[in-house]
Amino acid sequence: ETFASLYSRKEEEEDEEGQRLYANVKMEESPCLGSCQFAPVVAVEHEDYEGTVGLEGMDGLELNTRVFHKVITESDVDRVWGCITNAIHTMAEEEEEEDESDYEEEGVAI
Repeated sequence: ETFASLYSRKEEEEDEEGQRLYANVKMEESPCLGSCQFAPVVAVEHEDYEGTVGLEGMDGLELNTRVFHKVITESDVDRVWGCITNAIHTMAEEEEEEDESDYEEEGVAI
């Protein structure tokens, strides 16, 4: 149920042109993540990092284990999905700033 709720949010969000915003986000069910006592849990991985990552919006224990705990209600799923989308947007903004900085540095070197 948790997986299906998160998956539907991923599939439903579109930009103003009708393009799916999170088409590149991969979602998979997985075996135990080491926090079964807090199940159901949700973990987030990113190709630039080893293992699961902690996200802004996790509580202290969640950050320590790098998984969201007891994701049961729609409100829980909303919190998790909000943290995920926030992280996606933050990373995209940082990449844009980095690209602009690289461009400015190249311009100065000319």
